[in-house]
Amino acid sequence: MPPDTSQPAEPSAGAGGVDEEISIIEDDDDLPANASATPAPRPTPSVTAKRPHEPTPSFVGAPSDPRMKRPRLVPPSADGSATGPQEGAVPTQAKVPSGSGTNGVRHAPHGAVPLVSSAPGAEARIPEPPKPPSREIRCICGVNEMITPNSPISGLVVCRACNCSLHQNCVKGTLNSTPPSQFVCPPCRLERVDEFHPTVGAGLLKHSYATCSTTFSLTFTAQATQWKRQCWAVHLRSVHVQGGDLSGPAWPHKVQGKLNGRQCVAIDPPKHLHVRREQCYNLTPLLKQGLNTLELRFFSKPDKPKDEAEDNYCVGVVLTRPRSVASIISRIRARSQETVSSGRGRVERLLAQVCGFVLTGEVAGSLGADAPVVSRF
Repeated sequence: MPPDTSQPAEPSAGAGGVDEEISIIEDDDDLPANASATPAPRPTPSVTAKRPHEPTPSFVGAPSDPRMKRPRLVPPSADGSATGPQEGAVPTQAKVPSGSGTNGVRHAPHGAVPLVSSAPGAEARIPEPPKPPSREIRCICGVNEMITPNSPISGLVVCRACNCSLHQNCVKGTLNSTPPSQFVCPPCRLERVDEFHPTVGAGLLKHSYATCSTTFSLTFTAQATQWKRQCWAVHLRSVHVQGGDLSGPAWPHKVQGKLNGRQCVAIDPPKHLHVRREQCYNLTPLLKQGLNTLELRFFSKPDKPKDEAEDNYCVGVVLTRPRSVASIISRIRARSQETVSSGRGRVERLLAQVCGFVLTGEVAGSLGADAPVVSRF
């Protein structure tokens, strides 16, 4: 009689006898020996004998799949002993050695590398030769004339800023010393005394020389309406005639000033044991269109010795404009000669100087029993 088809068929016993295991055979794997040559339909899994336990194969296309493994490109050896082109070598790129201990930061080669300045046009900057002296004399003594072919030029001092000439004897008598090779005349110092407000337009409108106990006036023409529209300002400045190139503004002991009959400047004497902060003064609010007259009166110290020489000042009215922050930053970057190496060297010198001092107690008795004294070894 035919078997009863109502019960499901029992799986055939494998080679192991009791234990039985069902494994799914992929289409492209080799068939086991006891399996039929004709593959079973996809929905019904094939029954095979027990095989040793193997890890579940990864999905097709994974990097661990042996079918996806390909021969790797071998880069050229680092020692450079091989000759000729090699597989995997890129001829247009050089491999940068990473090096241990660099924390992933690439370092520049140890060879000489030319420095590139960040300032535009710095690579083409060539030091300009000194300009020849101009044919104009603008001396401290008040002489303002042109140099003729018959005029002697051996006794003249040339300003390195404006190239105008001054009498050497006048400059030497004012400075009480020999003029420096890089001499800058007082009018040029007036224009450059405030870097945050550079000159514009005509620049120095009017200037005069005065002692610390004198009264004088400055007359100049102003285009007040146009200058205010352009955000320009008129400043009153004063510098020491004996001062250096980088000296700031300076005023006598006491100053009183009037512009067009209205008080514009009142500088009081410094307080006892205090140093007064010198500055420039803005005359723009009191300007009028056309001719303007500035009257100034200087006062010297009341306790000044009679045999002491009076200080000389150069006072002027300057047309200026405020300088923006971006302009200041660009000027610093363009003019700065400091590099990382020079800055590091300066810090090392300061640290070495500080380390050159030790705490000793040689003269501690004069300052106290526990007071350390700093001395250099």
